[in-house]
Amino acid sequence: MIPLKKVLFIFFFFIVTGQVNAQKQQPNIIFFLVDDMGWQDTSVPFWDSLTPSNKKFHTPNMQRLAKERMKFTNAYAASICTPSRVSLMTGMNVARHRVTNWTYNKNQGTDHMDDDKLVPPKWNVNGLSSEPGLENSVYATTLPSLLTKAGYYTIHCGKAHFGAMGRLGKIL
Repeated sequence: MIPLKKVLFIFFFFIVTGQVNAQKQQPNIIFFLVDDMGWQDTSVPFWDSLTPSNKKFHTPNMQRLAKERMKFTNAYAASICTPSRVSLMTGMNVARHRVTNWTYNKNQGTDHMDDDKLVPPKWNVNGLSSEPGLENSVYATTLPSLLTKAGYYTIHCGKAHFGAMGRLGKIL
């Protein structure tokens, strides 16, 4: 028979160990980036109050997540996908990373040039690279890389339009 003192010590040890481990656990991070969704295109208000447009939508799971967790409400985005995604991955704004339009083929801009007198600046038409020295690309340490170093497992599901087809280098 195990003495009561020993049982209480073992029980106390497991409680304290569990609490220490629970304190060391990192919070889960789930981030949704939804193309073409406006700030009023959900029943969750992303302003200081509900708008008439918010009342048109029924998104109960978004409401639950916003109520139980955290809602990010103060951000800026480019009008098209690649610059917004590069900003999210690097923490840089468009003027800094110089990816100003969507990317397609390696070393080919996607701007339509109607004026032969206009010479645009040298943009990073190849998008984002996690390796230095790739031409026409912005080199940066990405958010998933930083999260991985901090002990997180990362996954990306869906569209990942960070850079041009045919360019070398990994992103994450």
